Amino acid sequence: MRKAFLTNILLLIFINALIKPLYLLGIDRNIQLITGTSQYGMFINILNFTIILQFISDFGLQNYTARFASQQKNIITSGIKNLFGFKILLSIIYFFVIIICSRIWYGDQINFWFVIHVAINQLLISAMLFIRSNITGLGLYQTDSLLSALDRVILIIICGLFIITPILRPYITIELFVWFQSISIGLCIIIGLIVLASKQYQFDLQFLSIKDIKQITHICLPFALIYLTSSIFYKGDTLLLERILPDGKNEVGIYAASMRLYEAASMFSLAFGTLLLAMFARLHSDVNKLKLLFKTSMHLLLFITICISFTGYFYSKQIISLFYHTNDEYWSLILTFMMLAFIPGSLNYILSAYFQATHKEKLLLYIYIFIAIISILLNLIFIPSFKALGSSWTYLLGQAILMFVQLWFIHKTFKFNVKLYTKPIAFFGISLVGFYLIHEYISINYIIQIALSNVFILVIAFYSKIFSIQELKQIWLEKHNS
Repeated sequence: MRKAFLTNILLLIFINALIKPLYLLGIDRNIQLITGTSQYGMFINILNFTIILQFISDFGLQNYTARFASQQKNIITSGIKNLFGFKILLSIIYFFVIIICSRIWYGDQINFWFVIHVAINQLLISAMLFIRSNITGLGLYQTDSLLSALDRVILIIICGLFIITPILRPYITIELFVWFQSISIGLCIIIGLIVLASKQYQFDLQFLSIKDIKQITHICLPFALIYLTSSIFYKGDTLLLERILPDGKNEVGIYAASMRLYEAASMFSLAFGTLLLAMFARLHSDVNKLKLLFKTSMHLLLFITICISFTGYFYSKQIISLFYHTNDEYWSLILTFMMLAFIPGSLNYILSAYFQATHKEKLLLYIYIFIAIISILLNLIFIPSFKALGSSWTYLLGQAILMFVQLWFIHKTFKFNVKLYTKPIAFFGISLVGFYLIHEYISINYIIQIALSNVFILVIAFYSKIFSIQELKQIWLEKHNS
């Protein structure tokens, strides 16, 4: 299983390193520059509004299906029909809730039909994630890895054509961008369904009885509430920025600029979490193998995380200037805190995957409720005085608390040796000192500084045995454990 993890995570890293950052930094960034910070901030505000309510249409089915399909070999012929039918029912409910709640929250301040279009895209995304969760649960990890980037590839082609063509560039608007998203996601859904059909997936819908609905609701409710509470933590800050501040849309746009870089970096972490959810689920009854896979994945992700985080922290001014053509220190200061938040935020993808895969979703729900409440309170305190900078502080504190709480509960389960913690802490400290010394005392081009700093971290990673060549060889020689 560790070899399966290594081979598939390498594929995921390649795809995510090539495609998704190209989309975020090449396409999404240009859309903001072309349409303006305030206009783009309005779009992000509406997008996050629809994402928070998406717990209704998702209802935890994505994570539940990935876990259930990984543990039940007869998933294709049992249970999946009801889940598919239930998914359609939830999507209808979500659509009507969006109509009502958008009227209450926004009133006549925005284009109502634009909100509906963004919500429809969320339904399409939810459907695609549900289809992918079945593909992952069936062990088709490489297929899922390719599908995870396909919609971005389509968007890069379509939007890129408009951005680089002088005749088409003036026609770019937020509304057109949302239409491009609809097209790309729709094509991915069709391809995903074709893949499932090739594996004898049963598409015929069964009538849902009241008993079926109650049973599925009881099983998936914790997953749905996890989605809701985590979305409030991850996305609620932009809603509060827009509602509390007179220039809220502009502040959301500034905050979104740093969040975009955070999300580009998080593509690696998300790839780890998505892949490990199904793998942890298959090993949930074998504590020793689960412990080994957990340790291997955490060490590998820690190395990648520190390289990205320290680069963004020490070179925030250069990065903001490069991507957004501004030397505003306020923009770069927000990015420094977001890059610090990336360290616990990145590791939380693996930690949360472990909780959901090992049937600890209720405990994870209580943790997210706690974090969501803290996030709302801190944003209400910080935003009036510090605006988007206050939201970046809140995000950092929330991610750190979430990481330490999850680690504490996992430590109680695995009873890890103290060395498991001292080694990563020492690696973190030495890497930080090395990065700082190169940044402050070696007067060369900043790009060469970054390259030199990351080579230094790589050397320290091997020297401290965060991961070793011998361990990687051992994993590669293992047989696939299906």
